[in-house]
Amino acid sequence: MDKSEYMWNPIQFLNPEVMAAYDLEDLIVDGRVLAEISKGMYGLPQAGRLAYDQLVLNLGQNGYDPCKRTHGLWRHVTRPVLLSLVVDDFGIKYFGKQHAQHLFTSLRENYKITEDWTGELYLGIKLNWDYKNRTVDLSMPNYVSEALHKFQHPAPYRPEHAPHDWTKPAYGQQQQFVTRTMTLILSTKTESIAFNK
Repeated sequence: MDKSEYMWNPIQFLNPEVMAAYDLEDLIVDGRVLAEISKGMYGLPQAGRLAYDQLVLNLGQNGYDPCKRTHGLWRHVTRPVLLSLVVDDFGIKYFGKQHAQHLFTSLRENYKITEDWTGELYLGIKLNWDYKNRTVDLSMPNYVSEALHKFQHPAPYRPEHAPHDWTKPAYGQQQQFVTRTMTLILSTKTESIAFNK
Protein backbone atom coordinates (compact mmCIF):
# COMPACT_ATOMS: atom_id res chain seq x y z
CA MET A 1 0.00 0.00 0.00
CA ASP A 2 1.19 3.49 -0.79
CA LYS A 3 -0.07 4.86 2.50
CA SER A 4 -1.26 3.25 5.71
CA GLU A 5 -4.91 2.97 6.67
CA TYR A 6 -6.41 2.76 10.14
CA MET A 7 -9.19 0.70 11.66
CA TRP A 8 -10.86 0.61 15.08
CA ASN A 9 -11.04 -2.87 16.63
CA PRO A 10 -13.47 -3.49 19.52
CA ILE A 11 -11.56 -5.22 22.32
CA GLN A 12 -14.20 -7.96 22.68
CA PHE A 13 -13.01 -9.26 19.27
CA LEU A 14 -9.34 -9.31 20.27
CA ASN A 15 -7.75 -12.42 21.75
CA PRO A 16 -6.37 -11.92 25.31
CA GLU A 17 -3.02 -13.39 24.18
CA VAL A 18 -2.80 -10.79 21.40
CA MET A 19 -3.70 -8.03 23.87
CA ALA A 20 -0.93 -9.17 26.21
CA ALA A 21 1.69 -9.83 23.49
CA TYR A 22 1.37 -6.35 22.00
CA ASP A 23 0.67 -4.57 25.32
CA LEU A 24 -2.59 -3.09 24.03
CA GLU A 25 -4.14 -2.32 27.44
CA ASP A 26 -2.69 1.22 27.45
CA LEU A 27 -4.04 1.90 23.92
CA ILE A 28 -7.74 1.22 24.62
CA VAL A 29 -10.01 4.17 23.84
CA ASP A 30 -13.78 3.78 24.43
CA GLY A 31 -13.48 -0.02 24.44
CA ARG A 32 -11.55 -0.24 21.18
CA VAL A 33 -7.99 -0.17 19.84
CA LEU A 34 -6.78 1.65 16.73
CA ALA A 35 -4.82 -0.57 14.30
CA GLU A 36 -2.56 0.55 11.46
CA ILE A 37 -2.79 -1.40 8.19
CA SER A 38 0.37 -0.99 6.12
CA LYS A 39 0.53 -4.04 3.82
CA GLY A 40 -3.04 -5.11 3.18
CA MET A 41 -5.87 -6.96 4.84
CA TYR A 42 -8.80 -9.11 3.82
CA GLY A 43 -11.92 -7.03 3.40
CA LEU A 44 -10.27 -3.80 2.31
CA PRO A 45 -11.87 -2.45 -0.88
CA GLN A 46 -8.47 -2.20 -2.55
CA ALA A 47 -7.27 -5.65 -1.39
CA GLY A 48 -8.01 -7.27 -4.77
CA ARG A 49 -6.12 -4.60 -6.66
CA LEU A 50 -3.16 -4.82 -4.27
CA ALA A 51 -3.03 -8.62 -4.72
CA TYR A 52 -3.22 -8.23 -8.52
CA ASP A 53 -0.42 -5.64 -8.57
CA GLN A 54 1.71 -7.96 -6.44
CA LEU A 55 1.01 -10.87 -8.80
CA VAL A 56 1.99 -8.76 -11.84
CA LEU A 57 5.26 -7.89 -10.10
CA ASN A 58 6.00 -11.46 -8.97
CA LEU A 59 5.16 -13.18 -12.27
CA GLY A 60 6.72 -10.37 -14.32
CA GLN A 61 10.11 -11.21 -12.82
CA ASN A 62 9.81 -14.64 -14.46
CA GLY A 63 8.59 -13.45 -17.87
CA TYR A 64 4.79 -13.66 -17.45
CA ASP A 65 2.74 -10.63 -18.45
CA PRO A 66 -1.01 -9.95 -18.59
CA CYS A 67 -2.34 -9.58 -22.12
CA LYS A 68 -3.19 -5.98 -22.94
CA ARG A 69 -6.61 -6.51 -24.49
CA THR A 70 -7.93 -9.59 -22.68
CA HIS A 71 -8.38 -9.23 -18.93
CA GLY A 72 -7.44 -12.32 -16.94
CA LEU A 73 -5.32 -13.80 -19.75
CA TRP A 74 -1.55 -14.03 -19.24
CA ARG A 75 1.28 -15.27 -21.41
CA HIS A 76 4.99 -15.89 -21.16
CA VAL A 77 7.31 -13.75 -23.24
CA THR A 78 9.19 -16.67 -24.83
CA ARG A 79 7.65 -19.92 -23.58
CA PRO A 80 4.51 -21.47 -25.17
CA VAL A 81 2.37 -20.90 -22.07
CA LEU A 82 -1.01 -19.15 -21.82
CA LEU A 83 -2.91 -18.96 -18.56
CA SER A 84 -6.23 -17.55 -17.48
CA LEU A 85 -6.67 -16.25 -13.97
CA VAL A 86 -10.05 -15.90 -12.30
CA VAL A 87 -9.87 -14.99 -8.60
CA ASP A 88 -7.56 -17.78 -7.40
CA ASP A 89 -7.96 -20.37 -10.19
CA PHE A 90 -5.46 -20.69 -13.02
CA GLY A 91 -6.32 -22.47 -16.25
CA ILE A 92 -3.11 -23.23 -18.16
CA LYS A 93 -2.50 -24.03 -21.83
CA TYR A 94 1.04 -25.24 -22.41
CA PHE A 95 3.13 -27.20 -24.88
CA GLY A 96 5.62 -29.34 -22.98
CA LYS A 97 5.40 -30.17 -19.31
CA GLN A 98 8.68 -28.36 -18.56
CA HIS A 99 7.01 -25.05 -19.47
CA ALA A 100 4.12 -25.68 -17.08
CA GLN A 101 6.65 -26.62 -14.38
CA HIS A 102 8.36 -23.26 -14.97
CA LEU A 103 5.08 -21.50 -14.19
CA PHE A 104 4.57 -23.59 -11.03
CA THR A 105 8.11 -22.81 -9.89
CA SER A 106 7.48 -19.11 -10.50
CA LEU A 107 4.26 -19.21 -8.47
CA ARG A 108 5.80 -21.20 -5.60
CA GLU A 109 8.36 -18.44 -5.02
CA ASN A 110 5.65 -16.30 -3.40
CA TYR A 111 2.46 -18.38 -3.10
CA LYS A 112 1.25 -21.70 -1.78
CA ILE A 113 -0.30 -23.58 -4.71
CA THR A 114 -1.90 -26.94 -5.50
CA GLU A 115 -1.67 -28.69 -8.86
CA ASP A 116 -4.31 -30.65 -10.75
CA TRP A 117 -2.84 -32.26 -13.86
CA THR A 118 -6.15 -33.89 -14.82
CA GLY A 119 -7.84 -30.54 -15.48
CA GLU A 120 -11.18 -31.92 -14.30
CA LEU A 121 -12.36 -28.87 -12.34
CA TYR A 122 -12.13 -25.17 -13.16
CA LEU A 123 -14.20 -22.42 -11.50
CA GLY A 124 -16.55 -25.05 -10.06
CA ILE A 125 -17.26 -26.48 -13.52
CA LYS A 126 -16.51 -30.16 -14.06
CA LEU A 127 -14.64 -30.77 -17.31
CA ASN A 128 -14.78 -34.16 -19.01
CA TRP A 129 -12.05 -34.18 -21.68
CA ASP A 130 -12.25 -36.44 -24.74
CA TYR A 131 -8.86 -35.98 -26.38
CA LYS A 132 -9.54 -38.56 -29.10
CA ASN A 133 -12.56 -36.66 -30.47
CA ARG A 134 -11.15 -33.28 -29.41
CA THR A 135 -14.18 -32.35 -27.30
CA VAL A 136 -14.88 -31.37 -23.71
CA ASP A 137 -18.17 -31.70 -21.82
CA LEU A 138 -18.89 -29.11 -19.13
CA SER A 139 -21.24 -29.80 -16.24
CA MET A 140 -22.08 -28.61 -12.75
CA PRO A 141 -23.32 -31.72 -10.90
CA ASN A 142 -26.05 -31.10 -8.32
CA TYR A 143 -26.07 -27.35 -9.05
CA VAL A 144 -29.83 -27.11 -9.62
CA SER A 145 -30.80 -29.31 -6.68
CA GLU A 146 -28.45 -27.38 -4.35
CA ALA A 147 -29.83 -24.04 -5.58
CA LEU A 148 -33.41 -25.24 -5.05
CA HIS A 149 -32.48 -26.27 -1.51
CA LYS A 150 -30.58 -23.05 -0.81
CA PHE A 151 -33.48 -20.83 -1.88
CA GLN A 152 -36.12 -23.21 -0.44
CA HIS A 153 -37.89 -23.34 -3.81
CA PRO A 154 -40.66 -25.95 -3.87
CA ALA A 155 -40.64 -28.52 -6.64
CA PRO A 156 -43.44 -27.90 -9.19
CA TYR A 157 -46.27 -30.42 -9.54
CA ARG A 158 -45.54 -30.66 -13.25
CA PRO A 159 -41.94 -30.57 -14.46
CA GLU A 160 -40.98 -27.34 -16.25
CA HIS A 161 -38.12 -27.85 -18.67
CA ALA A 162 -38.23 -24.37 -20.20
CA PRO A 163 -39.79 -21.03 -19.22
CA HIS A 164 -41.90 -21.04 -22.42
CA ASP A 165 -43.17 -23.40 -25.12
CA TRP A 166 -40.54 -24.50 -27.58
CA THR A 167 -40.59 -25.83 -31.11
CA LYS A 168 -37.73 -28.11 -32.08
CA PRO A 169 -35.80 -26.66 -35.04
CA ALA A 170 -35.79 -28.63 -38.31
CA TYR A 171 -32.08 -28.64 -39.12
CA GLY A 172 -31.17 -28.48 -42.81
CA GLN A 173 -34.39 -26.77 -43.87
CA GLN A 174 -34.33 -23.19 -45.08
CA GLN A 175 -37.78 -22.34 -43.71
CA GLN A 176 -38.84 -23.00 -40.14
CA PHE A 177 -42.60 -23.25 -39.54
CA VAL A 178 -44.39 -22.68 -36.25
CA THR A 179 -47.16 -25.20 -35.60
CA ARG A 180 -49.43 -23.03 -33.42
CA THR A 181 -50.74 -19.48 -33.13
CA MET A 182 -48.31 -16.93 -31.68
CA THR A 183 -49.08 -13.54 -30.13
CA LEU A 184 -46.69 -10.71 -30.94
CA ILE A 185 -46.64 -7.38 -29.14
CA LEU A 186 -45.89 -4.53 -31.54
CA SER A 187 -45.50 -1.08 -29.98
CA THR A 188 -48.68 -0.61 -27.90
CA LYS A 189 -50.98 -2.91 -29.89
CA THR A 190 -51.37 -6.67 -29.58
CA GLU A 191 -51.76 -8.43 -32.87
CA SER A 192 -52.41 -12.12 -33.25
CA ILE A 193 -50.60 -13.72 -36.16
CA ALA A 194 -51.26 -17.32 -37.13
CA PHE A 195 -48.53 -19.42 -38.65
CA ASN A 196 -49.53 -22.67 -40.29
CA LYS A 197 -47.63 -25.39 -42.10
